[in-house]
Amino acid sequence: GQLGLPPLPTEGEHIELVYVNLCTRGDRRAHMESQLQSHSSLHGRRMEAQKGAAAPDWAAVDEWDAAIGRAVAAEWSTRLNARFDHLSQRDARVPLQPSERGAAMCHALLWARAASRPIDAPPLLICEDDVELR
Repeated sequence: GQLGLPPLPTEGEHIELVYVNLCTRGDRRAHMESQLQSHSSLHGRRMEAQKGAAAPDWAAVDEWDAAIGRAVAAEWSTRLNARFDHLSQRDARVPLQPSERGAAMCHALLWARAASRPIDAPPLLICEDDVELR
């Protein structure tokens, strides 16, 4: 099934936050958990980042690599970046590494989850584990 989040507290306004974190980065996970404890309006949850290997339980797909192939391209174009960053190559095609495709798939799954939520659901904030919450 989908990424399961604990129920939100019923009092006050809350924002659901899901951060993507590799299992090998316990330091970043600890930093995120520490930040979340000091922000009572954020209801946080970790999603384990994938490197394109085995399908995680939350993916709800039979074949992880096939799911990545359908949802995430094998390469990306620098055309849009070049419009805003003069150091980017114009119209270059850059192949994505399996780890990059796995990270993109995590975000694609979270965006699909966000899009399927009821209109009156609390906001959902999706971020990486190196975000600084202020």
